[in-house]
Amino acid sequence: MRRTTVTVLTLAALALAGCSSSDDSSNIEPEKQKPSKALNVDAAEQRRACIQAWMKAIEARPDDFDPEADEDPEPAECAKVPDASREDMYLEALEHVNEASQEELADCLDAPDCTSFPVGG
Repeated sequence: MRRTTVTVLTLAALALAGCSSSDDSSNIEPEKQKPSKALNVDAAEQRRACIQAWMKAIEARPDDFDPEADEDPEPAECAKVPDASREDMYLEALEHVNEASQEELADCLDAPDCTSFPVGG
């Protein structure tokens, strides 16, 4: 009984070992190998261009823009970006624009001659 159990476990282990993937990249087909640094640079550049394009679209909103009803036009620079990444990039651009606007408002409030932002009164 014990010999049978050991034999079955050994065969199961060998079967699983034969089905597992190897970390040896020489066995991987060329098109499935890790992307080169050039592709990573291209992806980073595409990401930067998409975020900057979103920022321009957000900054170009009309004064009566309603975020509940209106949509920002999608920039052409983001066309090749996957949908999930595109949403993240839009939110990152929105965050950058909001931070810049807050800094501009703070600077304006500190300057007595600033009239860029209407202040109640």
